[in-house]
Amino acid sequence: MMAINHIDSDLRVLTDQAIGFVSAAEGFIFLAGLMAGQVYTRKFDQGGAPEVYGRCARRAGELYLWHVGLLVFTLLWGRLAVNFLSGHPWRLPPLFFENPIVGLISGMTLIYQPGLLDILPNYIGFLLLTPWALTRCREGRAGTLWILSGAIWAFDQLCVPSGPFISGPINTGAFHFLSWQWLFVSGLVVGYTRETSGKLMSSPSRALLAAGVMVAGFLWMVRSPWLPNWWTPQQLIRLTDKTSIGFFRVANFAVVAFLLGAVASRYPRWFSFGPLAFLGRYTLAAFAAHVTAAMMILTWPETFDSRAWRWADTVLMITSLFLGAAIAAWVRARRTAPKRLGLPTPAEGAS
Repeated sequence: MMAINHIDSDLRVLTDQAIGFVSAAEGFIFLAGLMAGQVYTRKFDQGGAPEVYGRCARRAGELYLWHVGLLVFTLLWGRLAVNFLSGHPWRLPPLFFENPIVGLISGMTLIYQPGLLDILPNYIGFLLLTPWALTRCREGRAGTLWILSGAIWAFDQLCVPSGPFISGPINTGAFHFLSWQWLFVSGLVVGYTRETSGKLMSSPSRALLAAGVMVAGFLWMVRSPWLPNWWTPQQLIRLTDKTSIGFFRVANFAVVAFLLGAVASRYPRWFSFGPLAFLGRYTLAAFAAHVTAAMMILTWPETFDSRAWRWADTVLMITSLFLGAAIAAWVRARRTAPKRLGLPTPAEGAS
């Protein structure tokens, strides 16, 4: 869904906030936290806090290298495109054309986070936060952790202007870290609880399910402007702001996640789909592949004016996800094949 939303695809009517103020980004960050809570809780049980700190640091370093790779690709692709176009493609990061060296350095220091290059920096921060957060959970303070995280989100709502800060080589990106960390921490707490209790969630009462459906329906109607104008345009923008994940957006995601969790607990097979599970095993490679595809597609935004070209772009975007995952699977298989056969790896053979 998130990949489709990064281009002007006709499928966006289904993938971009079709059920209210909920986009794929919220689900991506929450699920990332949930998986981190489960995986690193097991690592915590095996090797304690030092094991988790080490693994999270290594994973954050790996993400940073992928991020730098995407920066370099985007810069080189943009410079190549300039040789064939008059002027620079206006939907690509402008600093890469105005001052490529400054753009690359500021991107590598994470202070320049233009569109599509602002997700991995946040995820690096989430990973570095994970060991400390899990330690609090292991101390029996998961609830306190969640409340503290929510208080930081509230501070961001009240004290920090919405929208990214953009000035010269500084672009804070489309996601406020102080706000989005609450979604990640919420997912981490749920993942930790599931791993330690063995259950996703208790069966909710019918009254609670009905309340969730009513809240979700209400917010869907607000999203669809079918209700009286109870808020000024400025208030509604702030309540639904995506950059700082405003109150309505948080509430909408919470009830949707609650309802999906209730259904998944009762009918888990409904949420088992082989192709998506395959992408999930190689998320980073699929993400990087879709960013490269999106950068190439956005070089020619005029293709969005044609229905046929929009569908071609959509097919290319979806293909890039599976191509990236397939390449990652092939590389992993090549690396593990000698070990499975009991043969020395290339490094061992050289020694």
